[in-house]
Amino acid sequence: MKKTAFLFILILSFSCNNTLKEYENEEFKAIQAILNEYLINYEFAIRKHYKNDEFIKKDSIKNYPILVSDALIPLCQIKEDNENLFEGEYKDTKFASIFMNLVNSEEFDRLDYREIKKSELLLKEPYKMVSSVKQAIEENSNYVQFFISRIVFDENYEKGIVYIRHRDGMKSGYYAGQGGVYVIEKTNNEWKYIKK
Repeated sequence: MKKTAFLFILILSFSCNNTLKEYENEEFKAIQAILNEYLINYEFAIRKHYKNDEFIKKDSIKNYPILVSDALIPLCQIKEDNENLFEGEYKDTKFASIFMNLVNSEEFDRLDYREIKKSELLLKEPYKMVSSVKQAIEENSNYVQFFISRIVFDENYEKGIVYIRHRDGMKSGYYAGQGGVYVIEKTNNEWKYIKK
């Protein structure tokens, strides 16, 4: 009887570890994809480089520093700090019920802080991951810092919600930024965030 109980606990433990690993792997893939999409859509590197009131060509910009926080913040903590971020999001869109279902899910309250290996996040050109503000300033006078939450997925890993906040930095400090909660969707095996 004791052997059977031990085997059951061992199998259950193995199953839980695999499920957690699967969740974290999908979360990492989603963060990498939406971070790259966010960088491309906002064109941080382009809008920081002017020459005689004209944009410098995109091809001439290389290794624009991006700094990502080491820890993914729990969405429930963000909601506790600022409930307004979660009210009326995606209202009158097909994503409104998806958003609310994920906010009201058990996973939303369950997910805790998680450290990520930001050095393993692959960024598309002209962006480059840096490890610290000091390194960012040494490599460029401007950089962008990101804070990203845990991702709450639906059961099938087809939709999710995430909080992304960025701030523009330079040697003397920060001068701009914004953040919001986004619905994300997996299409053709690629994660995208849904613009509001």
